[in-house]
Amino acid sequence: MNYSELTVAIGKQTFPLYLQPGFFNTDPTGPRLHKHRYTEIHLIAEGQCEYLIGSQKYLVEPGQALAIPAGVFHQCITAEQQAKKTAFQIPIPLKDPLKKTLLPGLVQKIIQNIEQTEAKSSLSAMLALVCSEFVQTQAQIQPLRDPAFIIHERLANEYYMDLSLEDIATDLKLSRKQTERLIVKHTGNTFRNEIARRRIEAARHLLATEDITLAEAAERVGYKSYSGFWKAFKEKKA
Repeated sequence: MNYSELTVAIGKQTFPLYLQPGFFNTDPTGPRLHKHRYTEIHLIAEGQCEYLIGSQKYLVEPGQALAIPAGVFHQCITAEQQAKKTAFQIPIPLKDPLKKTLLPGLVQKIIQNIEQTEAKSSLSAMLALVCSEFVQTQAQIQPLRDPAFIIHERLANEYYMDLSLEDIATDLKLSRKQTERLIVKHTGNTFRNEIARRRIEAARHLLATEDITLAEAAERVGYKSYSGFWKAFKEKKA
């Protein structure tokens, strides 16, 4: 048995992974009917391979992965002559066999990495990416709480609109005074000055990248008065 052991991180957990680097060879059908202690994942780089898992057959194409639950009898029953594949085991729960199509070129990169003699720095990350296709991770959706994110997102997306301090205070469920303090903390400016800074910054970008007038730039970044824009533009000129 020519196994290598790696550690892969999937979400917040780490798992040992047992790689079969010698599994791709001139006789790719591998052993006869057998089962493993852990979930086994087969990666096909070239040629089609057909597997018998329990009583069901699975045809696996290049660029696909087939995950076989622990304790289930299986075997590769046919493989095209040019078939090239590898496999590994990992202690992750899996109820039923699953077949997934992976990112283009990922399996080829994995096998190339295995074949290299130098340090395989990216192999664990690539194999973790494969495993993540078969691991059910639970994420609880919660109301947005991060005040810095809320402040920057509203300013970034609505600086050219009639955005008010009250709008952000409502999102944060805070008073105007508390909200102003947070804006200063996270931007270094008062609400009014930060809006002006973002508008002028956007106007300078427009003037540098598009053939428009100052008046057109002023309108596009939210100024209703050209004189107000010109005053701010001169004040914030580097």
